[in-house]
Amino acid sequence: MNTFHLFLQLPAEVRLLIWEATLVPRVVRVGFGRLYIDEKALCLRSRLMSPTPIPAILHTCKESRYHSPYQKAFSELDDIDDGEPRYIWVNFTVDVIDVGYLVDILAPVAPLIQKLRFMPPYLSRITDEDLDTLRKFINIREIQIGWQAYLFDDPFGMKDVDWPCGVDNVFVMVGDDDGVKRLVDITEEDLT
Repeated sequence: MNTFHLFLQLPAEVRLLIWEATLVPRVVRVGFGRLYIDEKALCLRSRLMSPTPIPAILHTCKESRYHSPYQKAFSELDDIDDGEPRYIWVNFTVDVIDVGYLVDILAPVAPLIQKLRFMPPYLSRITDEDLDTLRKFINIREIQIGWQAYLFDDPFGMKDVDWPCGVDNVFVMVGDDDGVKRLVDITEEDLT
């Protein structure tokens, strides 16, 4: 790979535009590992973790880290107090936050999240409890749900649900390649 040695001689405004242009929408998986802290009390604590790689811009230099379009997030969800809190780098405007089945654990940070991916806990339907949890995401603009989530007695009934982001902004995951399809566009053929 070639190095552009004159980069630092570019005007600061141009360098900032270049750092901002590195923003790439990602699916950021947020997970938790359980650790035994006190064997006598059998006290369980959650350890924040994510298999999603840190954006490359954050490895480039001090200036790129300082001006990157990403921020540290979710440290308040890390239950282990061992000094430095863990965090995950995200851009809430473009990144889809994938929490698997753990939507309710995001309640403390729900107002930050604009794009959410989850699997309903029972893999069969969206419950009223799920919808109550989703209403905590007051800035949500897009929801992606697991394919299995609408395979129940009335799959098209999900189109009538009062989604916090509006039904036009609800997507269903299809296939194994992180592909999505708008819920309102799902047809009978998609169910077979």
